[in-house]
Amino acid sequence: LRQASSRLQKEKEAAQQMAERLKALTITIPALVGKDGKMYGSVTPLQIANSLKEQGIELDRRKITLKDEITSVGSYAALLNLHKEVKAEVKIEVVEKAAE
Repeated sequence: LRQASSRLQKEKEAAQQMAERLKALTITIPALVGKDGKMYGSVTPLQIANSLKEQGIELDRRKITLKDEITSVGSYAALLNLHKEVKAEVKIEVVEKAAE
């Protein structure tokens, strides 16, 4: 029983350390944008998870909650559920993708 509580405490501490790292992080997501400034589609939790993976952070897309639907260029925030007691917010910057 003591081992289980020790393991849970370590998981929580690891989640808290990750939360601190995420607070300082801003994810930039390039998106295709029409003439009116609106995106084609929207930014999804999967895109955010992939961007985090590029930063060396593995997180299941189901643990990412968007406060608002992201459908235009700008600054946003996403809530990440790292542990049942630890949540973090990450900044997302959506930028216009250069035409190829």
